[in-house]
Amino acid sequence: MGILKCSSPSFTHSTNKKGVMHSNMPNESFIARGELNGNATTLTTEDVIRIRTLYARRGEKGCRVKMRQLAKQFNISLIHLRRVLHHERWAHVA
Repeated sequence: MGILKCSSPSFTHSTNKKGVMHSNMPNESFIARGELNGNATTLTTEDVIRIRTLYARRGEKGCRVKMRQLAKQFNISLIHLRRVLHHERWAHVA
């Protein structure tokens, strides 16, 4: 089993016999959530809060909004919008 050093002295990877990398860091530290994840995210934390607020108020008079309208307004797919609304994505945002 070989040990590979990363740029951080407290972070090491070990390789098993099959060549699979294992880390000594907890999994939670690998997760960069929301705007910090480095991918080309189109939503911000404020957008997520606004989406959830608008959708929650859809039953009020004068606040009729459909998922398709929200998806189009925020330039995201309908599937991604559903995942945001159901806290499958952006779950760390209340």
